[in-house]
Parts: sequence; structure tokens; C-alpha cells
Amino acid sequence: MGTCRKRANGEGSLTQRSDGKWLAQVTIGIRPDGKFERKSKTFQRKKDANEWMLGFAHKVSCGEVTAGSSISFAEYAEHWLEYKKESVSPKTWMGYEGDTKNHIVPYFGDRKIGMIKTMHINKFIDHLAKEKGLSGKTISGIRATLHNIFVLAIAEEILVRNPVAYSKTVKIKKPNRGIIDDFDRKKIFLAAKTMQNDEIAKGETAGRRYFLYTFLIIAYYTGMRPEEILALKWSYIDLEHSLIYVREAVVEAPDLAGDGKIRSIAGLPKTECSIRDITIPRELAQHLRRLKARTKNNLVIYNRNQTYLTNNNISYVWREVLSDLGMKGKYKLYEFRHTHATILAQNNIPLTDIQYRLGHTDIRTTANIYTHSNIEAGRRITALFDNSQNSM
Repeated sequence: MGTCRKRANGEGSLTQRSDGKWLAQVTIGIRPDGKFERKSKTFQRKKDANEWMLGFAHKVSCGEVTAGSSISFAEYAEHWLEYKKESVSPKTWMGYEGDTKNHIVPYFGDRKIGMIKTMHINKFIDHLAKEKGLSGKTISGIRATLHNIFVLAIAEEILVRNPVAYSKTVKIKKPNRGIIDDFDRKKIFLAAKTMQNDEIAKGETAGRRYFLYTFLIIAYYTGMRPEEILALKWSYIDLEHSLIYVREAVVEAPDLAGDGKIRSIAGLPKTECSIRDITIPRELAQHLRRLKARTKNNLVIYNRNQTYLTNNNISYVWREVLSDLGMKGKYKLYEFRHTHATILAQNNIPLTDIQYRLGHTDIRTTANIYTHSNIEAGRRITALFDNSQNSM
């Protein structure tokens, strides 16, 4: 019969088995599921078993090992996703899920969450940059998701340190925002208008090809975000007073049927400042009146199944038009918003008015628009000196 000497909680116990070997066991604590978690190891000699037990018990008392730290990272990441599902928007959750299942879990696999250190995070970031070739912005987002997973692990007393906190960061290149020059804009508008007329001739009065022109002129004349334009309803447009009320934005969310499909729904705009009233010029108002006369749907822009078009739907046909015009890759769809803002800045519209029209929370974001207009102003200034030099 084996002998057993029990130790105080946190130190563990030693048991000699019937085969003469020694079993060392340390109680780590209670897991998040309410079960006790213990670490055991077998040794030939009692001395070795005792040394291991005392060393491991010291790690437990110092917080280096906690209950749940032996859970696989993949298992805990799934738990984290379920935890976040009720506290964030569907679009944000989908981003978390994509980061976790496409990048983080495949890399860390079944590694125990308590064994992941800062050096492993650094190698992961290098992997994303060098092997996967992801952009700095994408890597930064994945790193933030990983950081949040460990934040919950600390809150649930599974870990005492966040290995992401001191890991390397990635520089994010600011997008080189351009403006769509007037000559190209007119060509694009004509092509989109022709596409709409072709659809009407075929009896089609819905879908991305039919609504591209409408989308573009709203973007150009209002500076609205794409997701705000796609969520527009006729009840949000006051044609009598030439006003658009921005109250919703299209977001992507998992289908309630639970079949894994993604659907577009109307949600709140990006921020509280995004809720605003925008005046519209005569040309846009006239187009909207003609469009309204041809539709019975409360949505201004919609698919053939009478539901919301997505940003991807519009982007697809936008790239098609640019390619046909020999402008492949020259402009991004979002640059209509930047073009609108730049025109306002160049015409000396007060910065606070531009901020409101665009729905910016931080006026510094709006101030960045002045880059292009300041360059143009600078050229006019240098032209003055060039002319004065000729008169000397």
C-alpha cells in the first residue's frame, strides 16, 4: 500500500504508487467552468518529485501559473468570441471572428494559453507581415484582437500578464487620399448614367448596375459615407426642402437563421456625430425626384430582391466602369467623399461646417482635408512671386 503525505493548499501532495514511482500533484485552482485544475507528474525518485512539486507550487503562488492557463488557446478564443458577441455590433464581432479564425487560431493552434509569451507574439506579427504579406493596418487590427483575448483571460484570473502588451507594433501608412478631377468625374458620371439607361431599356430598375449613378452623385454632392448612402430611405429625404437626414448605415451581420450566411441590415451610423442633416443641390434633388417616381420601395438603393445593396456590390461595378474607361485602379470609391470635402475647403467653407457635413467627431480629421487645398493655394502664392519677378 502506498504512503501519502498531504501538503497545505498550494503546495500539493506526494503519493507513492504501487509500482514504486512517486506522483507529485499541485492544485492550481478552480477553472472558469467551476472544476478544480491540478498538475501532476510522475518520478522515479521521491527527491525529484518533491523538488518539482515545490518549484511548480512556487509558480502557482507567484501567479505564473493559474487555473485555466492550461486551456488551449483555440478553446479560450472560442469562449472569448461568445463573450464578445452580446457587447459589440455585428460588424465588429464579424471582424473579431475573422481575425481569430483566419489568422490567430491557425497560428497558435492547440498551444496552451498560459504558455504564450511576448516572443511568440512578436514571431506571429512577423509571420503576418513577411509570410502573409498583410498591411500594417490589418496586422494592427489582428494584434488588437489578440490583445483583447488576453485582457479577458486576465480578468477571469487565468493569466496575470498580457503577452501582447509589450510586443512589437506595426507602423500604419496613412492612405494616400486623392481627389477625382472634374474631367474624369464627368466621364465616370456619363458611363454610369449610360449603364443605368441600358438597364432601364432592359426593364431592370434595381441592382448595382442600375443604381451606380445614383450612388455616385449622392456621394459627390453630399460627401456621405458609402454605408450611409446604401441605407437611405425615402422617408429620410425631404425633397421639398432639399434635405437628406442621415440616420442609419448599412452593416453586415450573420443571418438570424444561423446558417453562416451574411446579410446586410440597417444599423446606427458610425458615431453620434454621423447623425446629421445635409442640404442637397438642385441637380441631385431633380435626379432623386425622377428616381422616386420609378420606385415603390422605401429604400432609395436596393437589390433585385428588394433588400440592401452592399458596399461590395457597388465596388464591383465601380471597378468595372473604371476599367472600361481606361482608369483601372486610378480611384477608390471612397474618394468621392474626399473630393466633396476638398471642394468645400477650396471654396473657403468654414472648417466646423465641413466637420458637421461629413459627420466627423474630431475636427483634426476634417483639418487633414486642407492638405490638397493648401497645396493649390501655395501654387497660387508662388505664381504671384513668379509674376512679380518678371516685372523687376
